[in-house]
Amino acid sequence: MIFRLTALLTFAAMIGFQPALAEDCETATQLTREAESLPLAARITAYQSARAHCPSDPKTHYREGMVLMASAKYPQANEAFKNALDGVVRQTAPPAMRLEILGRLAENEYRREDRPQALARFKIAREFAHANQLTLPKWMVPLQMDLDKQLDSQPLSSAEIKVSMKGMRDLGIEPSVDYRVLFDTDSDRLTPEAEQQLGKVADSMSANGSEINVIGHTDQRGTEAHNQLLSERRAKQVATWLANHHPSLTGRLNSMGKGKSDPKYEGNSDEVNQMNRRVEFVFRN
Repeated sequence: MIFRLTALLTFAAMIGFQPALAEDCETATQLTREAESLPLAARITAYQSARAHCPSDPKTHYREGMVLMASAKYPQANEAFKNALDGVVRQTAPPAMRLEILGRLAENEYRREDRPQALARFKIAREFAHANQLTLPKWMVPLQMDLDKQLDSQPLSSAEIKVSMKGMRDLGIEPSVDYRVLFDTDSDRLTPEAEQQLGKVADSMSANGSEINVIGHTDQRGTEAHNQLLSERRAKQVATWLANHHPSLTGRLNSMGKGKSDPKYEGNSDEVNQMNRRVEFVFRN
């Protein structure tokens, strides 16, 4: 029996097999603490070593993801954040911790300038926050605002829409994209800038065969009744303009309004109000 065991261990060593070791989370904690004072490249190595000692700790994966993202190693950072997310789900950690990681996954896509995936990741973080009555992390809001402003000036291409819609469906959320369409004050009249913007939006949507809900949103100022009616009129105006200028969209657009009932951003500053005045395009199939 001893001979057989020795032979098995020898064979295992020859093929590179290493028996699983018990986690050493105390050592991992020490390595993590020491890593904070190291240069960026050395910190990555230290976190990887800490993670090897205690792979079940989501905080170690999270820290590794942060330093990898700071080093522009985006694919590796994405993997680290996903591992951290898996860990907090397994450990049923507080929802705020899960939201933090969801936000970092979105930031990682934003940093690598992958607009379709960033859009999908920001949306699932926002929906998770809403479902759990959480406030978005302060660092996340300006990043999402910046992405929204990018999309306003350069709407998603048809290829980007396809990628983003698939990404959202894969994440189990309703595919949509928002644009801040400009109207005259307290009116449903489109500005020339809005018509130019909608021309680009229509070009990208024409290649997609989905039915699309066009949903108007207002800011928080004014009465609910007034804002509800205004949002409906604006959504209808956008849907009519798109169908008139791009016949391929005829019969595929349904307009509706949500007034001020569904703000994207919290607060009442001029910038927040501007970002909440938007038209949402929801792809139904």
